[in-house]
Amino acid sequence: EWLFYFLCEYLMKFWYNTSFVLTVFAVLNYVLIFARLWDFRETIHMGTSVALFLLFYFGTSMNIVRQSMALAMVFYATRFLERKKYLRFFICVAIASLIHVSAFFAAVIPILYIFAEKQFTVRKLFAVLMYLFSFIVASVYLLRFYGGYLHGEGVDIGLMTPVCMTILFVTYLPHLVTQYRLRGFVEEETGQQSRQEASIHLLFLLSFLGYLIECVGFVFTWAGRAGMYMRFFEIVYYGAVFKSGMYDRLFKIALFLALLLLGGYSL
Repeated sequence: EWLFYFLCEYLMKFWYNTSFVLTVFAVLNYVLIFARLWDFRETIHMGTSVALFLLFYFGTSMNIVRQSMALAMVFYATRFLERKKYLRFFICVAIASLIHVSAFFAAVIPILYIFAEKQFTVRKLFAVLMYLFSFIVASVYLLRFYGGYLHGEGVDIGLMTPVCMTILFVTYLPHLVTQYRLRGFVEEETGQQSRQEASIHLLFLLSFLGYLIECVGFVFTWAGRAGMYMRFFEIVYYGAVFKSGMYDRLFKIALFLALLLLGGYSL
């Protein structure tokens, strides 16, 4: 993508050293990611989210440099959705797409934010998820044939994805059982607990949708990486789970050990 090429060329003219270029990219990435994580400080266990980020994504960020930059931009831009500044979010997504074209798929994120502010039944909720998933599959199909980006067929992901989806769903079950309606992510004049529970719902939707999109990698090579922009929210989701009073200490210890094993396996 031409913007990434331009940045590399400009930085290399400033100092012809690849380590310098990668360091600049890394600093930008982590400033954006940790600045966005700080926005969730009241509703998540920050230490857990930071640990999971380092465990699941730190090593990956040194492998897929372009997509990591696009991911950091999209993740930071979601703060505009909470403030109803949708145009700013789409501008950020457009810029991120010039660094890595897969950032285009992050354009569906505002739909979940919008629906998260409404009273929404579980049946309608899964209907929306299926609609979004169908849209992503159709987009990947078009890109494969016309964009030249997803050339080739094969399996891009393994059994780790279904395992992660299972853990994600198991942790969400208490909320699914006790609450049948999705409340707003941004609620005025509500207490700490209300904001926390509302955030868990939205963070689960984002994370689970990311894994659904990642499952496309079973059919189209590299297509699964399009789901990373939503799946990345799992580090925030688990931080909210560990902050929530709905789970006892034993459950949290077991969950942390399971995530630790998954993270160690992915390294």
